Amino acid sequence: MIAVILVTDEKSNVDAYLEKLKNKNSIFNDIAPLTKEYSIGQIREIWKETAIQSPLLRIYIFRNFHQSSLEAQNAFLKLMEEPPPNVQFILTTENLNLLLPTIVSRGKTVYLGRKQLMSSNKLTGDIEKIINSQDTGFLNQTNFTVKNKEDAMEIIYLLLSYFRKKLHEDTCSYIICKEIMLKLNLLQNNNLNPQLTLDHILIFIWKQYRMKS
Repeated sequence: MIAVILVTDEKSNVDAYLEKLKNKNSIFNDIAPLTKEYSIGQIREIWKETAIQSPLLRIYIFRNFHQSSLEAQNAFLKLMEEPPPNVQFILTTENLNLLLPTIVSRGKTVYLGRKQLMSSNKLTGDIEKIINSQDTGFLNQTNFTVKNKEDAMEIIYLLLSYFRKKLHEDTCSYIICKEIMLKLNLLQNNNLNPQLTLDHILIFIWKQYRMKS
């Protein structure tokens, strides 16, 4: 079965969607990260569990799947490529850009009471200027000036989406994605200055390519 990706920041939207799926011939398994994020070990345990066949439909709900390591997402991707019989995977996320593009392309995306997010293509030109810049003048670009946490997070999501698409062709992308996810988590859960957090990420990106050149 094709995995379903529910995009919403409201738990009630997810619960309402799942309620429509419930019947006596299905088994629901509500999954959450064992620590701060889903680990590759947790995904492998699900893999072993779903390898055991069942006459009933088993539905696995991975809540907030954006809270997962890149290794965990890659491990889950293999489950999507070879889905076990009679198993339905449902992922929830508050932002589609936080998932690997390959996961998104192999799943069915359903937006629950939330508009679609803009594409990372909007910032492609600006990101490439950072990569090729000789100095940090890019910090003065208006596209990278934010007024609040929400504005900063939107740009950070787009940066993450851009570099995740380049994971298989650019050696800098992996460490950049790890740093972006770290700073994104800190911004979400702490009282950080949004502009300074974004500037830190931009400078980190720039330094990675300066060291490479």
